[in-house]
Amino acid sequence: MWGRASHRVFVAIADVRLRPGAEGDFAGAFVESNAELSRCEGFVGRRLLKSGDGSFSIVVEHDSRETFERMRRSDAHARWHGRLAGYMVDPPSPRFFQVVAQ
Repeated sequence: MWGRASHRVFVAIADVRLRPGAEGDFAGAFVESNAELSRCEGFVGRRLLKSGDGSFSIVVEHDSRETFERMRRSDAHARWHGRLAGYMVDPPSPRFFQVVAQ
């Protein structure tokens, strides 16, 4: 899944704050959501990261900003975003990047 990355990959990183005790359920639902969202055109990869201080970030890679935005507007994304948001303290805080070297 991650081996396709090229210099043109678009990356979104969203910091998320989870409700206390929600980590396991959120991670399980995240894995389920990847099974569906990975079928979206341009999908390269999507990971949930946990830092040493216990904070979480979601990293999404797509072929382009356009394919990423189409995924975000999809019915599948709306369903999963609604479900995953229930585990969060507040909405994700995304930042967007274009890979320039690797």
